[in-house]
Amino acid sequence: MLFLEGFADLLRRSRRCWLLVGLVFAVVAALVSSPVAGAQDDSSESSDPPPGPCDQGWVAPTPVSVAVTSVPIKVASTEDDYFVLYVKDQPVNEDVVWDIPVLVKRGESGTTTLSDNLAPLAAAKYRV
Repeated sequence: MLFLEGFADLLRRSRRCWLLVGLVFAVVAALVSSPVAGAQDDSSESSDPPPGPCDQGWVAPTPVSVAVTSVPIKVASTEDDYFVLYVKDQPVNEDVVWDIPVLVKRGESGTTTLSDNLAPLAAAKYRV
C-alpha cells in the first residue's frame, strides 16, 4: 500500500512538472514568434549604413575647433556631427593647463546645446 501511495504522489508531482514544462515552452514559443520591441524591418530599405572605423573605406572625421563665446554653448550642427566639450583647468600652477573632457554629444539637426550639467563657468574656460 505504501508503494501505491508513493507512486500516486510521484504521478501528482510529475503532472505538475509536465504542466510547468509545457507552460515554459508555450511562453518561450510566444516570445520567439513575436517581433522584438523596437526592432525594425530593414527589408524595405536597400541603403547600407555608412562605413565605420573597422570597415574598408572609412575616413576619420577631421576635428574642427568651435569658438565658445557664451554659456550655454550653442553650436550649428547636423546629425552627422559629434562634439567634445572640454573644461580648461589649472590644478597645480599657472604654467600647466589641463583640458578635461566633460561631454561627448552627437549633433542634432540645426543647433546643439552643450553643457557639463554643473554650474556654468566663464565661456573662456570651455573648449569644443
